[in-house]
Amino acid sequence: MDGSTHRDTLRSRESLRWLIGAAGCIVVALALGVPGGAGPVVWAAGWLLGGFLGVGLLAAFTLADSRERASCWYTVRPAVFRLRTACVVGAFCAVALNAWRFADWASRQ
Repeated sequence: MDGSTHRDTLRSRESLRWLIGAAGCIVVALALGVPGGAGPVVWAAGWLLGGFLGVGLLAAFTLADSRERASCWYTVRPAVFRLRTACVVGAFCAVALNAWRFADWASRQ
């Protein structure tokens, strides 16, 4: 055994950190966009978190995951696929929700 299995497992955990970070940013962005007493600065922050940071971390995960797929030790993880899909849908919803809230506020000014 040459240790490549251990190395691949560590690399797999590293890429999963990107996905968990993206999910966290998207959840926070969705929370910032829910109706309440928040203002335009909060909605702009939610838009940035969901759009740029969330999607950026998701892209970093996709790049790392595609590199892992080249390994013969790669195993498909259905839960990761579901989480990635939820992140894509959640990021779209977070960006749309925060942009709508901001646009609604701006149109009433």
